Amino acid sequence: MDFRFALKLLPFLLALSCAQVGQISGGEEDLVAPEPVKTVPENKTLFFKEQSIKLVFDEFVELNNPQQNIIIVPNDAKLKASLHKKELVLSWEESLKSNTTYVIYFNGAVKDVTEKNQSLFSYVFSTGAQIDTLQQEILLRDALNGQAISDATVGFYAHKDSLKPIYFSSSDGSGKASMNYMKQGEYYVKAFKDDNKNLIADKNELVGFVTDLVKIQTDNTDTLMIHMFQPETEQSITTVELQSPGSFLVSTSNAAFNPLFDINDKALDSIRVRKIDDKLFKLFPVQLGAGDYKILFYEKENQDSSTVRTSEKDWSMPLKITSASKDEIIVPGETISLSVNAFLKTIDTSKISIYDEKDTVNPIKYTIQFAQDMLQLLPSEELSGAFVVTLLPGALTTEGGALSEAFSKSYRFKSMEELGIIHVSISGFIGGLILELMKDKGVVDEKHLLAGNKATFENLVPGEYQLRVIEDENRNGKWDSGNEVLGVQPEKVFLFTKPTKVRPNWEYNLKINPSGNYE
Repeated sequence: MDFRFALKLLPFLLALSCAQVGQISGGEEDLVAPEPVKTVPENKTLFFKEQSIKLVFDEFVELNNPQQNIIIVPNDAKLKASLHKKELVLSWEESLKSNTTYVIYFNGAVKDVTEKNQSLFSYVFSTGAQIDTLQQEILLRDALNGQAISDATVGFYAHKDSLKPIYFSSSDGSGKASMNYMKQGEYYVKAFKDDNKNLIADKNELVGFVTDLVKIQTDNTDTLMIHMFQPETEQSITTVELQSPGSFLVSTSNAAFNPLFDINDKALDSIRVRKIDDKLFKLFPVQLGAGDYKILFYEKENQDSSTVRTSEKDWSMPLKITSASKDEIIVPGETISLSVNAFLKTIDTSKISIYDEKDTVNPIKYTIQFAQDMLQLLPSEELSGAFVVTLLPGALTTEGGALSEAFSKSYRFKSMEELGIIHVSISGFIGGLILELMKDKGVVDEKHLLAGNKATFENLVPGEYQLRVIEDENRNGKWDSGNEVLGVQPEKVFLFTKPTKVRPNWEYNLKINPSGNYE
């Protein structure tokens, strides 16, 4: 090429080069997780006598919490992981059992160094002449609400009192766990929420179990169903919270039916204890003010205490009113319920009114009742439409002071024509029953009855409802969880998942049986 021509061309080449400067593409994103291309000894080796294995991957990898994510089943060895570039070595010092199939699971313990894709695979070997191939599937469900239990451990045990299982697996998002490479035999089966990852069912963890021995054999095809529950621990106070300006909210670990309370070594009269539910109680101390409050709870042989330190500021908050009604809709016969965080002494009805939102001149007549911290207003006539409840300052007086701020809240009264009714016929159940009507996963109403009887739920706000039946074996009026130590299963629960859509001024006749379906 002529040198002078090259000089003339050079500026053009430089300009073109500058115009094309940009980021170099790295190609398509790697979405494939690392895979072992070689294992020493080979996967599914028989008569295994080594105390280590080596895995060579198809790319550079790094480890992700190998202590928890690399698991050997049966759990007879403590694995140590050593990584160098593409090679992972697992070693152990323990002697493995003879004639036993072992599986090492890699649950996301290996990932590539760039895209962080995690590998899920297993390595199998046998110390004997064959690989055990039997398997079992398990489904875990919450004993009360039927929801799937994920990330729980299922264990197969040689003895009922064994602490750690021979075989174990974890449940997925659908509550399903799969046990593979098992040896033929009979096992005790238990599931537990292994919160501390110690492979032991601790007494405070969610648990479930199979009552009878489970036989694992060649023709086994049935899926095990385990209903899990929170075991009852020793009765105790779980929390104590000051509800300024005049009460304590106390929660207990287990249901308490006839508890007694002391405050600062003085017995609290029953009128000063309001039971909100089986595990939640509101206490109204006789004397108010700053200082330490020792709350003592006892029921039969159970006893526990907790001390709360309070200041003057804690007790000086103004009295506030909250609506204790289920929602802002009031149905025929239902009262407007209000509550305060102090013991009510007097009320001034001249400062309490109910008005129609369209007529603020003529107040609605009502009757009134109050006890402890609760105030209930019942209109003297059947109402329909929107109404406002107003309490002026001074309307209520408590041991902690008088209401200093006005309270106003709107409610909507539903007439009978705006509500629905559900009639339920029950067959096929045994003994005493608790029939619960549910809406938005909460219990709206419940009936206690004997098998074969009928029940009616009235004044239902339009919407979708479900039914739940509890076989109340001991007829104590509540659902009882199980006891794994005593071999007692939780009381049976039947959830009818297909919703019933209630419409205004409609009546529905439902027939149910233990199949979980409507007839």
